[in-house]
Amino acid sequence: MGTVANVKVGSASAFYIGTAETVPTSGDPGYSLEGLRLLYGLTLEDAVVDEEIVPVDVTLMDENLRVVVDLAEPTLANMAKAIIGADGGTSYQLKVGGTTISYFSLLIATACPGATGVTRRIFIPRITAIGAVEMRYAKGHMNSIPAEFKAVKPETVGSVIGYIYDSWAVTLDTDAFTYVAAESSYLVDGESAAADALATITLGDGEDGSKCTIRIADASHAITVNELGNIDLDTDETLLLNNLWDYLELTYSTGTSKWVESARFIAV
Repeated sequence: MGTVANVKVGSASAFYIGTAETVPTSGDPGYSLEGLRLLYGLTLEDAVVDEEIVPVDVTLMDENLRVVVDLAEPTLANMAKAIIGADGGTSYQLKVGGTTISYFSLLIATACPGATGVTRRIFIPRITAIGAVEMRYAKGHMNSIPAEFKAVKPETVGSVIGYIYDSWAVTLDTDAFTYVAAESSYLVDGESAAADALATITLGDGEDGSKCTIRIADASHAITVNELGNIDLDTDETLLLNNLWDYLELTYSTGTSKWVESARFIAV
């Protein structure tokens, strides 16, 4: 039987368009009409042989990730993001018809289906506008900006075009927090909402092979992970997480009673 709490998520709690290849923490374009749509598309090519009537394999030829939104506030800044090649977007002027393509980053935050206190974040490091823009000026008509954005491969940080992750917020207590198996992805903040160190992850209800992914909750509250407790880093004695899309993945080993680094991504 289904779960009712998983059905309705509601509108996004945050929607930011910012500088390409950084996690935006501002740049809210304001109200929207009928919410946001995240669209994933792909093209597959069938491998067909004479002896079979169905494909024996498929090859992924291309994929794309798009965001469609109708921006309800027709400011010049919003027009500059929605119109490809536009220049300016200041409070008084926008030039249309340029040949330079502008790139942005995009962050959407929503409630997580069926999980209280959890935030789902959708982060696209590098996007550009691709849609036609029609604005109608008529009596009694809301003059919104229909915008469509497409993800492209980042230039400087990795090759992933989009991230979708659910994370539980946790505050460190004496450089530690307790792991809960159902909450394996954490947004970590320091004590008193400040930079801090993380040395110990109490196993809680985890077991051998349990995964724990750590990101920071606030770019101004860097977390330094160290080996003074039960964390075993791959090559370093300390690891600084100071970017919102940095992450550290750890795997618990009952043999060593430690959380052993299994993956990391550090923005440069």
